Amino acid sequence: MNAASPPPRLATLDNLSWLVRVRLFATALIVASIYGWKFRRLQRSLKPAECFLTADDRRMLKLRRRFIAGAAAGYIASTESLSQPLLARSNLIYADLGAFWSNWLIAADATMDLEALALPEVRRLFGQSLNAMLSKVDSRLPNDLRHRLRARSGAMFGNDVPEADALPAGPDFRLRRYTLRMAAEIGNRISDLVALYGAQPLAKALDQFYSRTLDLMAAQLETYDQAIVDDDHDFGWYRRMMHGKFMNVLLAPTALFTNPAAGLYPEAEMRLAFHLLNRNFLHRQILDDLLDFEEDLADHFANTLIYVLVSQGRLAALMANGDAPASAVMAELDRSGLLVHPAKGLDDDILPDEARSADGAPLAVDTLVHAALRNGPDDTSVPLHVLVDKCMQQRTALYDAWARRDHATVQAIVLKSGVANRILGSIAEGADQPRIEDDLKRCMARSNIQGGVYTYYARTLRTYEKCVSKWQSHTAPQSRHEPARAG
Repeated sequence: MNAASPPPRLATLDNLSWLVRVRLFATALIVASIYGWKFRRLQRSLKPAECFLTADDRRMLKLRRRFIAGAAAGYIASTESLSQPLLARSNLIYADLGAFWSNWLIAADATMDLEALALPEVRRLFGQSLNAMLSKVDSRLPNDLRHRLRARSGAMFGNDVPEADALPAGPDFRLRRYTLRMAAEIGNRISDLVALYGAQPLAKALDQFYSRTLDLMAAQLETYDQAIVDDDHDFGWYRRMMHGKFMNVLLAPTALFTNPAAGLYPEAEMRLAFHLLNRNFLHRQILDDLLDFEEDLADHFANTLIYVLVSQGRLAALMANGDAPASAVMAELDRSGLLVHPAKGLDDDILPDEARSADGAPLAVDTLVHAALRNGPDDTSVPLHVLVDKCMQQRTALYDAWARRDHATVQAIVLKSGVANRILGSIAEGADQPRIEDDLKRCMARSNIQGGVYTYYARTLRTYEKCVSKWQSHTAPQSRHEPARAG
């Protein structure tokens, strides 16, 4: 991708009428004014004696901005997809849900990092969070759902999770206290929805929400392994973990958007739209990884940029043997995820892949390996054995620097590898864009979700543009044309 390459825009969303955009902007402004006030009132309501968050905490974690953004997303999605009047009570419930969900996410993540919690402590925190989200509605859930949730929760967190009130007062526990307060507020709003619609009509929505929240927590617990860089933790491992974490951040609250009285259940269309937008930008979590690389590295956390190099090193080591059977090489390519979309195999039930072939002929294994190991146009003409040697040396240097916590050397290896070029080049190519456009048009024709989808698209596009600006300051990314694997 060069400086003149167009961003991965979607005409379906770019061509929304100015009336729709003005309405969205005006709605966001109104919600911002209301929820800016609600955020201030919330912070004043927290008991100082229990040492809730400081002003510095709120600024550093950008809690007010996220609170307002979550509220706006919830309100817009409710008014549009559920065809509710502007002042309908349910709109405010969904706006509250979005606000508290956004703050619970960031507070839980910050608690893990800033309070340096051990894994058992994080399990306890997540168990307490789930209990807080469930406590007001547990007795009203269908029996089979209640039993399934208790069984899975017990397996993940144990059956003796202490109450949130068991946390001692004091500044060392302020992030945990705030996390649990946000979880309790989420539980209160779910209870409001049950009171509004009834537990039985909401049974499927509640099942999806709590199941996806548990999936999110399970993926979040796996992030502790991001301090490990070795052959077992490559991009094939990371993409499964990041997909489960990131998509459930979006899809868990989405499950609750329903209006049984009007027969409106937009969850399927909202879920499809999020997956389509995710594929248009390769993966939103990968964009975040590009932006946060230095910050993650300073915390000794690996992300996409490092794990792609690990996968390339694994593949190169297999090829260096010289006698690896083609079946073993293909199995390693499948495991690595280097030649497929990062979500392939993870959302295929939603977006099944279309069969592709190269003029009906399978591509040679060496051709596929070459495509998997190269990171930019400079690698295109390099012989395969030279690429293999380069990736082997890169892996050895990366593992050594990571073990020594030599972050400056790790950063230098990543920059020299050109792996960021590979990622941004893949996005710029937009190989799946025509299909994404068609699917998105059909999706938005079935349900009135264009406002929420456009808002998410615009934010993701801005993130992508920030990534391009950042990495072009290192070296201008170039377009990378990989052969697709036949069939």
